[in-house]
Amino acid sequence: MKTHRCIAIGLLIAATAAAGCKAHSAEKLPTPVKVKTVEAGAPAGEVRYSASITARTQVDLAFKVGGYVEAICQVRGFDGHMRAAQEGDVIQRGTVLARVRQSDYAVKVGQAESQASQARSGVDSSRAQVLEAQSSVEASKASLEQAEASYARARLDYDRAKNLFSTQSMTRADYDAAKAQHDVTQAQWEAAKSQVAMAEAKASMAKTQVDASEAQARASVRTAPSAINGVGLPVRSVSVVAGSMPSR
Repeated sequence: MKTHRCIAIGLLIAATAAAGCKAHSAEKLPTPVKVKTVEAGAPAGEVRYSASITARTQVDLAFKVGGYVEAICQVRGFDGHMRAAQEGDVIQRGTVLARVRQSDYAVKVGQAESQASQARSGVDSSRAQVLEAQSSVEASKASLEQAEASYARARLDYDRAKNLFSTQSMTRADYDAAKAQHDVTQAQWEAAKSQVAMAEAKASMAKTQVDASEAQARASVRTAPSAINGVGLPVRSVSVVAGSMPSR
């Protein structure tokens, strides 16, 4: 009987000891750490890395003119909420992808229209100069005809005077007067020819200026409506591709 009690007590002690060991081993021991006071400045041996920050959502667009974007095409996402159009979204033909701020762009449109108006005024002024140059050419040609006629008469008179003077049938004074008249009319004829050449050159330059002014006017007139249409950009394709502009 005593033997059985001893065995029972021994088993109980062994079981208690085993349970105590398991409970003690299940406890997590604290991790040792080192405490250090925070110091000002970067610690020695610090390593720095460079990085690029990109937007979570980005839509690449292009405009004919610069300006601040005030609206971007919105589409409904899978969650039912509206969001900016992204790569892979289906866009209906003719949809405006984005708009720039009208208040800033109105100034540029006004400048384009002002330049067009100035160009048209330049064309009118150049055409007036052409008409004036053409009138000058006509007047110079008329003066040249008169000078040619006067020179022709003076040349005939001078030739006759030379013949008469050589035969002593004319006085020296009359001969000198005929020669002087010949020289004067010849000089006037030469001047009239130069005047015609200058007037024709001026008329040619005026015509060239008209062509340049008309070309500038056409370019300015095209710029104004193109700028106005550039505020809204309708797409001509059915899919938005990131990084490129849909074909117009």
